[in-house]
Amino acid sequence: MNQDWFERDGNPKRGQRLGIMGANGTGKTTLLRVLLGELPPDRGIVNPDFPSLRGNHVILAIRLPDEIQDAKLYAVVNDPQLGRILFFDPTNEYVPLGYLPYYLQQNYGLVAAPNTAKLILLPLMAPATNRLMRTATLTLSPAGSLRGDVEELRWGSPAAERRETFMESKQADRAKVFERFLGTSLNNFTLTGASIGNLDNYDETLTLNYKFVATEYAKTSGDLLIVRPRVMGEKGSSILAGKPRKYPIELTGTSLETDVFDITLPAGYVVDELPEAVRAECNYATYKSDFQVKDNVLHYSRTYEIKGIIVPTEKLPEVRDFFHQIAADEKSSAVLRRSTP
Repeated sequence: MNQDWFERDGNPKRGQRLGIMGANGTGKTTLLRVLLGELPPDRGIVNPDFPSLRGNHVILAIRLPDEIQDAKLYAVVNDPQLGRILFFDPTNEYVPLGYLPYYLQQNYGLVAAPNTAKLILLPLMAPATNRLMRTATLTLSPAGSLRGDVEELRWGSPAAERRETFMESKQADRAKVFERFLGTSLNNFTLTGASIGNLDNYDETLTLNYKFVATEYAKTSGDLLIVRPRVMGEKGSSILAGKPRKYPIELTGTSLETDVFDITLPAGYVVDELPEAVRAECNYATYKSDFQVKDNVLHYSRTYEIKGIIVPTEKLPEVRDFFHQIAADEKSSAVLRRSTP
């Protein structure tokens, strides 16, 4: 990585440097010669109450002048001693300036500056800074085949994650990335087209477009077609089922994700039964889905928001119930009935 990140405000001399600490910092961090401290890429290892021997990662802290008020600099902490500090990890090339990798958020870092060193809690990004918007236009045939055209808009962590997957794959193998994702929700499908926008522009919204055909998506039963409106994308989980846990859990990171799926029904069919909309909420997340039918189109939409990431043991039952409600919504089906011969 070069030093472009430090020059984006148009004046590379205005960001005041803090010191360097940590013997095993990467060449990228050393080259930039701007410090931050040591912190492991796992939450909970560094604790203000006792020393840790596992600090093994070096990132950067940049003291920002008051006149720099860029709304896209999300990873900022206002410290009474050090001032406004922007945290940045140049070792993760897929996370642009202004963001932090999800695994560093709400984690402690040792900041070293002239005449002082202190632990600072790194910021947790707001859900809307980590955004996934998926929209699909789909058509169902009388035989139950589903043809779809999907667009995804991603920024923040969802973009960084997917960018890394694509960039670490050979160009000839990138179609397999789409296929692996579709394969988590669909059987008997064929990817018929795909494109990626802004893959190399890390400061821009990542756009994904892909098309597919899934045979036998809807199940037939006489004059009925049984179809799952939630076509792709799984958010429910049974991970907390079974024996009670003794320890807290960590959700991956904050996010705000929406799906909108419009399924054009086959000619001669009407909706006989729709699932109930779901409203689920816990202290750490919210989820809501909606089903509507208009002009022979089955419209399914949902919103999923993660607001907190550290779930203490006593709160695990409500989080378990939350994810169980999502899983039930994702598996629910609409029933279509043939209205004309």
